[in-house]
Amino acid sequence: MNHQPPPTTPRPPLPPPSPTTTTGDCGNCGAHVATFLFNVRLRGIHRRLCTKCVLKLHPSSFCPVCFAFYDSNPPHPSKRQACSQCSSFTHSHCATSPPSPYLCRLCSPSSYSSITLMNDMPSSSPKRIDDKSAAMVLCAAKIASSSMAKAVTVARNEAEKKVRDAALARKKAREALERVGVLITKISNQNNNNNKNNNNKDGGSVVQASGSESFFNAVAKKESLSQDFINTSQTPNKQGLFANEKCKPAATPKPNSQLTPEADEKSSDSEETPKRPAAINLIRGSIFDFDSNEEYPEAGDEA
Repeated sequence: MNHQPPPTTPRPPLPPPSPTTTTGDCGNCGAHVATFLFNVRLRGIHRRLCTKCVLKLHPSSFCPVCFAFYDSNPPHPSKRQACSQCSSFTHSHCATSPPSPYLCRLCSPSSYSSITLMNDMPSSSPKRIDDKSAAMVLCAAKIASSSMAKAVTVARNEAEKKVRDAALARKKAREALERVGVLITKISNQNNNNNKNNNNKDGGSVVQASGSESFFNAVAKKESLSQDFINTSQTPNKQGLFANEKCKPAATPKPNSQLTPEADEKSSDSEETPKRPAAINLIRGSIFDFDSNEEYPEAGDEA
């Protein structure tokens, strides 16, 4: 049995390549340039410019006649001519026009249009470059190199600043984490102390309750014993005597010969009134002795 492969659908043809690319276009004038595109940092923006645009956008960096690069060191004011339309400085020995008003080679249409670069030549003509065009390309290359060197310095400073900011942010983050850890530890310790205090309060209340219960039980038991004793003392026995009378010893009578009227009177008082303590009797005797009619000798009589 023969297995036939499934039919395949034909793929669509790839689109033709674009005749122009962004890498070959000037970022200022938009002209397509096959060679001599320079990377320039202009006003904080990286751009790719052709030779003419590099020179036109940096007029104060070179002499428009001899294309000498100043490298941030323009000639002395006495040895230069300032253009009336741009900020370029021309050497005094390179300036051919009268001093005022002076127009540099870049601002003069006739002189600037006479400059022919290799990019402006037709493709059929041989690729040649004259001395002035070579001087212009070299000056543009120096300007681009100086601009990118400054861009590298700026980028390095920005990177160092970001590193410092990152280190500072990391330090602050570490301090914040340590502070959070301290707060967590403090809160956990407070929670543990609160739990211990709550446990101690619960145990103390239980002990206090048990102590109060035992106290009330003892009081109730004491009251019950007292009531039992009272009931027992008030209940007569078989002989008709109460418990307190049974325990009371019998009084021994004294012979009549030993009793005096005062003693008889005291005995009657003792029978009628309850027995007083010995201290009260002693005080009473001393009072009676003091109130008696006995006469005491005076101090003059003794003498």
